[in-house]
Amino acid sequence: MKQLYFINPTFLLRRPLVELASRLSDEYEVKIIYPVRKGDSPEQKWHSSISNNIELLPFRASNLPFTNFEWPIPTSFGFFRNIEKARKGDIIHTWAYFYLTTIYIWL
Repeated sequence: MKQLYFINPTFLLRRPLVELASRLSDEYEVKIIYPVRKGDSPEQKWHSSISNNIELLPFRASNLPFTNFEWPIPTSFGFFRNIEKARKGDIIHTWAYFYLTTIYIWL
């Protein structure tokens, strides 16, 4: 079965991404890489239900200091480990290309 990795760049999992991943989980081995703030639970960050076939790959991150917008900065090696896994997969889908977490995948 082909591996499909979704890179969600923000702390809140995007509903369209979760729904698309759930629909494709029957055809692909789906994994979602996403940031989590220190102290937050990785399991409470989405608006819709997630299929049990989807593997969640959280990594620790924090925001840029003194800003109002959400630009998670990876603060653990879990991010780099997850990205290296994704690079070995068959398909990578990034939600938005202009976040730091999604720029790294293309370097």
